[in-house]
Amino acid sequence: MQKGHIMNIHTRNANTQPDQNTVEEALDILRNWVGHADETEIASLDADLLAQILPQQYPEFSAKYNAEFRVNEAYRDSMPDLQNGPTALIRGAKQQIQHVGISNFRLPICYQTRNG
Repeated sequence: MQKGHIMNIHTRNANTQPDQNTVEEALDILRNWVGHADETEIASLDADLLAQILPQQYPEFSAKYNAEFRVNEAYRDSMPDLQNGPTALIRGAKQQIQHVGISNFRLPICYQTRNG
């Protein structure tokens, strides 16, 4: 810039609330990105924020249960697979999980030793 010239800088007002159209455009951009992003990119986002943007894949959990409820095959099949679900649901350090174990768990296995 030459000496004596003035530069105008326009800053957005961070205190203004976006209108409905701006919000919808932003969501469209995010949905488009998610549609083309791989799991690693998606997992790098804040899981809580992502859960608010993306369609619900898992139901809302509640501590209120119907005492007359009985599990049937259809209900069991509708349950989400939390163990083998998307990596974005795993919270904590961003590193590969090497081993997951259950402390003090023993399978009820019978086996025969050399001595009978």
